[in-house]
Amino acid sequence: MLLCRVYTDFNMEQTNDLLRYADLEDKCYGVAGMTIAMFIFNAESYLAGISIDRSDLDSLEFNPEFQFARTQDISAKSVWNHILKRFNLASGLLISNVISRYYLRRRQNIPAEVSKELLRRLAEEGKSSCELEAEEVEGVFNKNMSYLDRAFNSPNVEYAVRTLVSRLQADHHLAIDEIIELM
Repeated sequence: MLLCRVYTDFNMEQTNDLLRYADLEDKCYGVAGMTIAMFIFNAESYLAGISIDRSDLDSLEFNPEFQFARTQDISAKSVWNHILKRFNLASGLLISNVISRYYLRRRQNIPAEVSKELLRRLAEEGKSSCELEAEEVEGVFNKNMSYLDRAFNSPNVEYAVRTLVSRLQADHHLAIDEIIELM
């Protein structure tokens, strides 16, 4: 599955990685940012829970419906659209992870080298999973970055992220019903 493969390739805990987590609080902000992105992208119905005890981006727990696409129409076009939709979501989740950590935790813009590394990795994944050209991936990246930049600058989104971070630090795991209750 595309999203799972993207997650495997993005090791946020490697010590030599520009995208690595600085500490547990940084991971909480990243996971909270991705959780909020699931709501922003209207994909929260696929979310089963979140946990900071899981490694890397596997911190998001998806329900079985997410893993198996409905196969009413299995034309090449519908498969392509499904893969592209998953790539767009994966891109948004990863961007939200980084935005949350930089904008809300560190109170700074994303450094250019971090943004370039994120785009580079998404370009690799876009090419291997969707056969997208670098320019096409850059278009998805820029669209999501612009949209999520506006969203994460909202006081309501900031409050939601900080609330999730606080609960994650205390409980380490939240089920979807707990997340919805906090929203």
